[in-house]
This record gives sequence, structure tokens and C-alpha cells, in this order.
Amino acid sequence: MKPGDAEQALREGAKKVDDSTFDEVLGGAERIEERAEQGPLAAAVGDVRTLLQLVRAYKNREYRESPYYSIAAAVAALAYVLAPIDLSPDFLPGVGLGDDAAVVAACVASLREDLSRFRAWKKRTPRATS
Repeated sequence: MKPGDAEQALREGAKKVDDSTFDEVLGGAERIEERAEQGPLAAAVGDVRTLLQLVRAYKNREYRESPYYSIAAAVAALAYVLAPIDLSPDFLPGVGLGDDAAVVAACVASLREDLSRFRAWKKRTPRATS
């Protein structure tokens, strides 16, 4: 997957995010983390966990400092990881999680400032969602 394709998948996915997508992602958080520990996603496992924490804190109304589009992009990237069938089905050896990693990387790159603010908020908020 080319970087432009990952960015487009992220933008299109963010437009489709609704409450059910939030619920799907948060309900599948454990599976998302398991997938993030494998193959090309392993390098981004910390970012995947941060994205999950951001989405959870937003859904729980604990954190509202990021614009909704940033939250929707995080949800879209995580939903992409959760989906077993996407541009490269996850069961294909060697390439299956490559597109997932590209979408996560595009998301993290586009949300760099938002993620930095969220991490700072977590450090100063003792009861922050983990």
C-alpha cells in the first residue's frame, strides 16, 4: 500500500465513523492490541495503544481537547486494524498486516500534535482512562 492510499483510506474511514464504530473498536480493543503485536504492526504497538486510550477517553467524556475529526481518524484507523478483510486480507502471510500498519502510520503522522497533547494530559491526569 502506498502512503497516499493509506491516507485516503483513513480520510474515507473517518467520514463514516459513528457511535457503532466507536463501540465496535472499543469492544474489539483486545483483538486490536493482539494484532498490533504481530508483523509490521509490532513497531507501532505503543501508538495503537495510545490511539485506543484516546478513543476510550473521548467516548467516556474524559478528554475533549482534540477535534472530532482527529478522534474519528483514530477510530477509523483502529477499525481498519480490526477488520479481517481490507485492501490486503490479514490472513495473507507477509502482506496481510502491512496495509493495517500503513493506515496506523498515516493516522499517527496526521495526529502527531493531538497525540502529544493527549499524552501530556494523561501524565497530569491521575485518573485518566488507560
